[in-house]
Amino acid sequence: DKQHLLVRIYDQEIPVTTSGDAEFVKKTAEFVNQQMKMIAKTAQIKDSAKVAIVTCMNIAAELKRLQQQTSADEENLAQRTSAISRSIDQLLELD
Repeated sequence: DKQHLLVRIYDQEIPVTTSGDAEFVKKTAEFVNQQMKMIAKTAQIKDSAKVAIVTCMNIAAELKRLQQQTSADEENLAQRTSAISRSIDQLLELD
């Protein structure tokens, strides 16, 4: 079931079709809009295409950072789980 939405990003209305959560799409568009406006203001970039590219790069960098952190967290969790499992096995061998 597809939904057709109209989101506003950087003073442009953009039609979006989604089969997912429409509210999520709207919130994502709001986030992108806020990021673009912040970058345009702080970097003093006038060209909207350049603002979009810098915004995309910033969001992608944050995504990559979070992916790396998640990977490190998953590795840490696997090591801790393995250590706990070994400890349980040792305790069971004592019985």
